[in-house]
Amino acid sequence: MDKYSYLAGIIDGEGHIHKPLIKNGRGEGHYYARIIVVNTNKDLINWLKSEFGGSIATSKARGSSQTSYRWTVQGKAAESLGRIVQPLLICKKDQITRII
Repeated sequence: MDKYSYLAGIIDGEGHIHKPLIKNGRGEGHYYARIIVVNTNKDLINWLKSEFGGSIATSKARGSSQTSYRWTVQGKAAESLGRIVQPLLICKKDQITRII
């Protein structure tokens, strides 16, 4: 299995895909594509960043001792990655199509 097939499976199961309207300091709005994966496995999230770029953030749910890791790729990088994995997706094919 290649890394893009594996990524498609992760996105189908754990991914969040959206293109929110972001306003700049002048109040101008632009749509900005994002692919996000949240997981408690740090090794997985680090692998995503090393293979596909993007950024990592951590958080803990209130009252929980478990850390969640969030990998985000956005903008043109998200659109490019979306074009590659779109044919491999099953559940989130329509969502990825909307951001590319």
